Amino acid sequence: MVTSKRVEGYVVEQSDTSNSRPSLVVVMPAFNEAEGIADFIRELDVNLARYRPHFVVIDDCSTDSMAQVLTGLRDSGSVNLHVLRNHQNQGHGLSTMCALSMGIHDGSDLVLSSDGDGQITGSDARMLVDRLTEENALLVEGVRIGRNQSIYRALVTRVTKLLVFLRSGSMPKDANTPFRVYRAEVLESILRDVHIGGLVPNLHISAHVRIRNLRLLEVPIKSIPRRGSDTLGSTWSKKGSVLPSRRFLKFCTEAIIDWRRRAQ
Repeated sequence: MVTSKRVEGYVVEQSDTSNSRPSLVVVMPAFNEAEGIADFIRELDVNLARYRPHFVVIDDCSTDSMAQVLTGLRDSGSVNLHVLRNHQNQGHGLSTMCALSMGIHDGSDLVLSSDGDGQITGSDARMLVDRLTEENALLVEGVRIGRNQSIYRALVTRVTKLLVFLRSGSMPKDANTPFRVYRAEVLESILRDVHIGGLVPNLHISAHVRIRNLRLLEVPIKSIPRRGSDTLGSTWSKKGSVLPSRRFLKFCTEAIIDWRRRAQ
């Protein structure tokens, strides 16, 4: 039996039996994650099986073999996977927005967002979804604990928290976390009511939900290294360097400009 409860203007369905759990779509932007993304999706699929997950991956014109890896995984029939490939490289921000938009059009009750680099365990992903359903929250943010950050990256993390605080009046524990669970109708409202986009959509979401004072949970999760042989990826720094890359510095400068331009 499924009953409904109104929470902060939203109708939240509550199931009386485990056989009536809400459905779930997992959305993720991804770029050059050929080495780790298949195992990551399989791990999520096993841990989230009770929610009958469907996966949507936005391939941001990867230059490695990720497209072939995802095609093989999809064609194997072992997971319910849909892959969309951008016509040209859009960057993480716009790919994230595309993934979230696909999530609300999927028809599932819940949307779990995650980056494609797999820096969350399957069990923690399941915990985030469980907490949302058990505590009737509207959205859940995964607060990354134990991150192995360089000094400059830790500084950027603190700056993002401050930016959200200055705009919303509420200090987030992890302003730019990519690991979030939304009720689909709440995510649809967020994407409709605020100009979220550009380079740092997760920051805009963090500020927006706090301005609206939506009922959210901030739940600690273990941060694990990027899956694959290269744990740094292509943005943060050159391998073996203690300094940020020029690409990263350029991104930070453009992100600050974009943040100010989109101020409400």
